[in-house]
Amino acid sequence: MAESLDDLIGTMASLIGESELKTNSIEVLKEKSARGDLGATLRLGKIYKEKHNYTEALKYYAILANQGNTDAMYEAGMAAMSARYNQAKSRKERFHYQQEAIHFLTMAAKNERVDAEFQLGMIYISNEYISEKLFSGNKNDKKGVEYLLSAAQKSYPLAQYYLAQAYGEGIGVKRSIEDEIFWLRCAQINGNGKAADQLNRLAHSNAAGALRNMLKAIDQKIAGHQEYIKVYHISKTIGLVLN
Repeated sequence: MAESLDDLIGTMASLIGESELKTNSIEVLKEKSARGDLGATLRLGKIYKEKHNYTEALKYYAILANQGNTDAMYEAGMAAMSARYNQAKSRKERFHYQQEAIHFLTMAAKNERVDAEFQLGMIYISNEYISEKLFSGNKNDKKGVEYLLSAAQKSYPLAQYYLAQAYGEGIGVKRSIEDEIFWLRCAQINGNGKAADQLNRLAHSNAAGALRNMLKAIDQKIAGHQEYIKVYHISKTIGLVLN
């Protein structure tokens, strides 16, 4: 089983000491990374991420990701997206980093990183998505909604909220007020503040009566899909605060 990033940090720290790990120069770390030292590789990824040098962070996270580290797959994907928005100087470069992000986030999603599924969904439905054909801004809403739905069904609150928006606006799916309210309700139960605010506004609108009737049926439906609110119940048990 691949080690997590924190496991790698812990292993490295125990071998050479926490203070030495923090004070190693970038040049020394690069030499160690080139010799296959995974702890040094991880440290470089973190250093460059903190320095907002996302192209270099991507380089080192990718090494770990390609060795099967799921956390690094996610970090590489997010570093690529940050490079796309903050460092790419042309549409061609933005497309390149977008594809790198999709590549690594897809790897992470296949290794059960639900947050990676959410990020992929947001990439595909974004107005700034760059398609392969002529680098034009053609979104892939249907694929984006598929990723959001997958994450939403695993009780990921942000995915539930944005899936509700997709149903409300007919983005990638047929517009459905019932499905919009259903996923808003799931997101609200899971602690998403935006979903709670949106439902509260509806409750004080002209649609208040219809909403109350709809919520009765929706709450019964949710009762049959406890997996959609599993995170909420776990948080109540162990005292986590979720957003």
